[in-house]
Amino acid sequence: MDVNSPVRIAGLDYSIKFEDPATSVDLEGGTLSGCIIFDGPNQRIVISETASGQQQMEALLHEIFHGVDRATAPPGEHVTEAQTWRLSRGLFAVFRDNPDIPRVLAGEREIDAEARCATEGVGAG
Repeated sequence: MDVNSPVRIAGLDYSIKFEDPATSVDLEGGTLSGCIIFDGPNQRIVISETASGQQQMEALLHEIFHGVDRATAPPGEHVTEAQTWRLSRGLFAVFRDNPDIPRVLAGEREIDAEARCATEGVGAG
């Protein structure tokens, strides 16, 4: 996986480093290897360089979720590690199986008119 630019989370840039050792978390039969460092001028996401490409991408999304949670949750109301794992694993699968979704969300592609709901407001979330 080639990630040369930092990830911006809630206005803060996090560099991405591939190195070991990284934190290894085993939850519900899956392993995500990585950690996010929040403090100081060297805030970064560290991903295991020995993990497979898919594991690295899942770990990156997992750590991004931690960053979003830290930036948006009130003190003491953070999601658990298990919740983060389920959300990141599930969203990774959605993005992998539907590669146009990230492009639509980024405004790089429009949703096909035929794919929209026939009736306004149906399925609106």
